[in-house]
Amino acid sequence: AEAIRQITNSVKAATGERGSALLICGEPGTGRTRLLEEASLIASIHGLKTIWLSETATAVEVPAEAFRLLVTAL
Repeated sequence: AEAIRQITNSVKAATGERGSALLICGEPGTGRTRLLEEASLIASIHGLKTIWLSETATAVEVPAEAFRLLVTAL
């Protein structure tokens, strides 16, 4: 429930033209994918686009690689 509240607040901030990002991390089997699905649903209800990035070996080895992937996805 707390995670959904935080996601909703982040989405509302993004719809107010402030921008927003979420970082969801955790061990396998802790519900990350389910939480991301909920976040995407909440965002789409508010007319926002979501982009999912996953850790890769390259992103770990190359500084700022995750940000390059994000900008490329936009």
